[in-house]
Amino acid sequence: MHLTSLCAAAIKLLRIAKSIDKRCWWFNSPLRQFTGEFPDNVFKALESRGYGTYDMTLSLLEMDAKEVGGLAHFQKGAKSIIKHVKYFPHLEISCVVQPVTRAVLKFSVTLVGNFDWNAGWLGSAQGFWLWIEDGVNERIYHQEHVLLSRRNHGSPVELELMIPAFEPLPPQYYVRVISDTWVGVESLLPVR
Repeated sequence: MHLTSLCAAAIKLLRIAKSIDKRCWWFNSPLRQFTGEFPDNVFKALESRGYGTYDMTLSLLEMDAKEVGGLAHFQKGAKSIIKHVKYFPHLEISCVVQPVTRAVLKFSVTLVGNFDWNAGWLGSAQGFWLWIEDGVNERIYHQEHVLLSRRNHGSPVELELMIPAFEPLPPQYYVRVISDTWVGVESLLPVR
């Protein structure tokens, strides 16, 4: 396998492994992972209206309960849908890049948990894969497993990562954060 195809292959394999484990595809509503909480017609209604992806599911938080209930055809459970969307282990990412030498870049990455911790669904810790990659060469320059516990949930996680800089530099790097267990829970931050 070529080095240039490892990034896309790693993402696909991780998605497939989690999908098999959770019995839910990454292109379906991530709410399907809350087994037994909602009737099937809720997922079908949301997916048919374009709310089947993780990013679109997070946009439900910008709506009131009446709007969510209308979209899902489930007025009596609208508040429960919003409550469960808040349980997805969403991380806010910020990053500053500085050159150290001509051949080394320093990435200062900050991760902040922006979700409600529910021990029943999230347990005592949540794992995430953090990758530094570029879109042109599809290289993963750095990968790290980050563990967020219930105790440090409100505190930012700060990482300083050194990566090699190859000439010519790609126009953008990406910081990708993927949940270890939750299907579809992924964030991508473009960095210049």
